Amino acid sequence: MSAEGILTIRSGRAEGRPTANRDVALAIEEAVNLQKRLETIKTQLEARKDVVRAFALKLDVDGKSVHITTEDGAHAEVTFTDDVKVADTKALKNLLGDRFDDLVSTTTTYKPRSALVELAVNADAHDPDVDPAALRALLTVKAGTPTVKFDLAEKKK
Repeated sequence: MSAEGILTIRSGRAEGRPTANRDVALAIEEAVNLQKRLETIKTQLEARKDVVRAFALKLDVDGKSVHITTEDGAHAEVTFTDDVKVADTKALKNLLGDRFDDLVSTTTTYKPRSALVELAVNADAHDPDVDPAALRALLTVKAGTPTVKFDLAEKKK
């Protein structure tokens, strides 16, 4: 990092413009290094989880989970789960009859598509068939937390 902390700011298709902010430059560079270390640690952790998982699957257990504790007090809990999905709703309804609603959870989710989000949050968006005030009254709109991603590629000199 340069002593001045030179950054290049780019938004959309606009050409990058330089600015200086040492604190932000340092934060980004430290975050990239931390993220690289985290990726390595996550890989190492998954490898150890695989060893414990394989061991637990060989055990003859009669519950949904097994607790394993080392002589030094380190503890692991392995929970056994099943992923069950309905393949044929109609056939299952016929098979279960009146018990279907007791045994199967039915959900309906309404999620706005990007065009509706644009109409709701962008004052410049216009649809002649939709009253913007009425639309916003029917939706809950709150600004989300901006996400931050770091490019872990090697630095270009």
